[in-house]
Amino acid sequence: AKKFVTLYRLNKQLLSAQEHYDWGLRAVKSVLVIAGELKRGDPAIDERRTLMRALRDTNMAKLSRDDIYVFMKLIQALFPGIDVPVKLYPELVEACKQAASN
Repeated sequence: AKKFVTLYRLNKQLLSAQEHYDWGLRAVKSVLVIAGELKRGDPAIDERRTLMRALRDTNMAKLSRDDIYVFMKLIQALFPGIDVPVKLYPELVEACKQAASN
């Protein structure tokens, strides 16, 4: 919980001011919902890894290109030694390729 609050406090201070950025309770709830879903999907996974992935996956889509680098550095600093690979969706990628070629 401490890392979560620290990350959101640093995000508010260090990332650019964007109207769509939300570092309040609504955003916290969204991350906790995702973390819960991830944990239920794989109960054996380490909770720190689950939280890191939920924080990353929930926030990356809304960040500006310039803020992504800073955000990822903050995540790495707060969760040292934890590497969570990005989940790939090969079926979705293939469907997009087929749709684009038609």
